[in-house]
Amino acid sequence: MCTSCNCSTAGTQTIDLTTPDAPQTWSEEFILTGVTCGGCAGKVTEAVAKVDGIDRAEVDVASSTLTVHATSAVPRDAIAAAVGAAGYGLS
Repeated sequence: MCTSCNCSTAGTQTIDLTTPDAPQTWSEEFILTGVTCGGCAGKVTEAVAKVDGIDRAEVDVASSTLTVHATSAVPRDAIAAAVGAAGYGLS
């Protein structure tokens, strides 16, 4: 069982949220804190997907990374706020 979100998902998982046909010209990778399973990754992905301008978000549990893709740069503060609202952090 995951100790961060109490789900039963374990192991390496990548969750990808993609908007069809979204042109991508900007991406950035962030290191996450507190993400230990697919359930955690899903919460982060859902929260970040709501940030204006983000077309695609990927969380890799194994490397504790969040990669966001957009047509133009999205402020780190907006991404950090979404991750924080989901109960996790950026380092």
